[in-house]
Amino acid sequence: MSDIDNKELDQMLQAAFDASTKLYQERGFQRRVGFGKRPALVSVDLANAWTRPGNPFTCDQEKMDNEIIPAMQKLLKAFRAQKLPVVHVTTAYEITDRNAPFTDMGLWHDKIPVDVVDLADKDLWAIDSRIAPVDGEYTLLKKRASSFHGTELAGILRANNVDTILVTSFSTSFSEIVGSADAAPPNADAMFSITVLFHPLIIVGWTPYFLASSAVVSSSRMASSANLALNSAE
Repeated sequence: MSDIDNKELDQMLQAAFDASTKLYQERGFQRRVGFGKRPALVSVDLANAWTRPGNPFTCDQEKMDNEIIPAMQKLLKAFRAQKLPVVHVTTAYEITDRNAPFTDMGLWHDKIPVDVVDLADKDLWAIDSRIAPVDGEYTLLKKRASSFHGTELAGILRANNVDTILVTSFSTSFSEIVGSADAAPPNADAMFSITVLFHPLIIVGWTPYFLASSAVVSSSRMASSANLALNSAE
């Protein structure tokens, strides 16, 4: 698509989000439970395969460089200043031969080109150097859409008394939807309070559930949302 097409698509998507959000709010959805006392930042797939040019998952580079990465840097700065938990999530696979009789890709490769994110090529699945983990932050490798499914994330968060997670990403809306849903366990006493933060104009797919249950904000509003969470945690 040309730049003009992208801008027109952005406007159409924003109009759709605004209309759907208004409808759900009028029907009593999108109620807020507030932030807890111990938030954590969970950053999903802000790795080179998504943030840098030349890959099947590459996103809009103008928005990536001028909006998303700077906004993520502000979020990281806020969490680091408060010494709060930060988890960087990325995706990679060890057996990427699509014809192999056994592979850790499951059925993903039948729909999307996950086979390019080879565990042997660390440059692809490494977190973007502009928002790279620092000492004391955890990098988690997942295989599925959810950051919780089949990973140690839930245990790590519970062990650190986390009651609120801020999930950030940009193009992988499905990963945020199922990941956020998985963060709310059947035991209501252990339920996390969820806020999903990512740029709504680069989402490649969306569902009514997403609009009904999640907070969709642009990258330019990430910092203010983070400040709200951190101030509530003090």
